[in-house]
Amino acid sequence: MEKKRFKVEGWTAMAAGLGISLVSYLLLQLLGALLLERGLLSPTLVLPFLAVSCGLAALLGGLFAARHSAIGTMYCALLTAGGFGGIFLLAGFLAFRGITPQAGVLVLSMVLGGVLAGLLGGKKRKRRRARKRD
Repeated sequence: MEKKRFKVEGWTAMAAGLGISLVSYLLLQLLGALLLERGLLSPTLVLPFLAVSCGLAALLGGLFAARHSAIGTMYCALLTAGGFGGIFLLAGFLAFRGITPQAGVLVLSMVLGGVLAGLLGGKKRKRRRARKRD
């Protein structure tokens, strides 16, 4: 028996997915700061950690939005990741009065997380039985 998922209006699911992305990104940044403070994360590995955390946050928010939206899964996941990237770039621009080249790497990881969420968020299809040949 398949579990029924609730479906909501497209924008509501995207807003909830965007909130999940932002909260998970902030929690991952707190984890990164703790690891950096304790000496478990090398300062040279901060940018890769940021890229992974951006991609993971976009993946989590996009998966939620894609699975609970009544519109297309890829469309919803990419819009959620795009909104997350837009907020990220806007915050960086307002805080630092410009955007660094490293921000492009982080936004690219967000887009890849959104694409992965769109691919993974689809419906599970039943396998067809192979015909027996005589």
